[in-house]
Amino acid sequence: MGLLSIVKGIVFFLVFAAIVFSVVLLVFDGKIPALNKAKNNNNKKNDSKGAKGTSNKSKDDSKKGEVKIATTQEFLDFEDIQIFNKDNPMGIIVRNNKTEFIGIVEVFGINYNLLSVEEREILEVSFGKLLNGIDYPIQIYVQSRKLDIDKYENRYEARLGEIKKNIDSLTSRYNFATENNENGENNAVIVELADKINKLTNQYNYGEEIKEYMMARSKQKNILERKYYLVITHKHNNKMFEEALTYEELLKNAFFDIANKANSIISSLQRSKLGGKMLNAVELAEVLYSAYNKSESSIYKISNALKSQFSHLYTTATPVELKTIARQIDEVERMKDEELRKLRELQEKEQEEAEGYYDLDVNYSPLTEAGASYRLKKPQG
Repeated sequence: MGLLSIVKGIVFFLVFAAIVFSVVLLVFDGKIPALNKAKNNNNKKNDSKGAKGTSNKSKDDSKKGEVKIATTQEFLDFEDIQIFNKDNPMGIIVRNNKTEFIGIVEVFGINYNLLSVEEREILEVSFGKLLNGIDYPIQIYVQSRKLDIDKYENRYEARLGEIKKNIDSLTSRYNFATENNENGENNAVIVELADKINKLTNQYNYGEEIKEYMMARSKQKNILERKYYLVITHKHNNKMFEEALTYEELLKNAFFDIANKANSIISSLQRSKLGGKMLNAVELAEVLYSAYNKSESSIYKISNALKSQFSHLYTTATPVELKTIARQIDEVERMKDEELRKLRELQEKEQEEAEGYYDLDVNYSPLTEAGASYRLKKPQG
């Protein structure tokens, strides 16, 4: 009996312990998701509060100032290129917050090796006097760039076109003199015209050969040329003026100061058997573009881009109405010239008839072998 009661007690304890453990598991299994849910809700609330705080902070930062994105142009050492006016396209470079202005004078080179000893000494003395006469700061800038063969090609083509026109004009005169040389009175004129035509033809052929040689040579090898510049600077000093000047007034003072200095330098260069000129705005842009883009400056030219309006937002053409008006004006002028020509022919014919001449037209026949028109004098009486 004692052993049986002990076994029953153990079994009862185990059953009771199992029931208690099951209840505990059920309770904690229900509470833990609830606790997690509550914790997640608290985290969401905290996140929303943090997000609101961040958004408020970003709004405050945006109120303080927007983030500025720097462009490539801001890293350049100049701000703008200005011209004086359309009639005088002299250009200056604006830099240093519109307080410093720069003008450039190009000095035309001379072949020093071809000069004699005396000419070299004269050139050196003259150039020394030029430098000693300058009492303001200047800079000497030498730029090497690929030879602009298009400029020389256009120059040759323009000159060859002029020679071709002269040849055509002389050829017309030669043919007219030959056709009206029945008695030999135009022999001297014909010989002179033939000599001129021969000389111009030789010049034209020689020019064509030179142009073809230059184009072939430039394609085979890059030819470099040197440009020599004198840089003139004008700096604005606010202390010299009682009131602050406007930007237009600053430009006006800079233009006059740089122009006076440039003219003085150019005059001194001419006395030294050298030449020079003040660069305009397009030429200044070419110099700067060649300095910053050495490899592309020979391909992309500022002057060609401006002529073709390559970088323009939009391009315009002549309106159709203006083209129609121009065509009508040309048509009226042509009709007017035709009427004047007919009137002159009629007047000449009436004058010839009054003087006793008439035209005899002969059609084609085996004897004459061609049609012809003869001017005969009327018989007297």
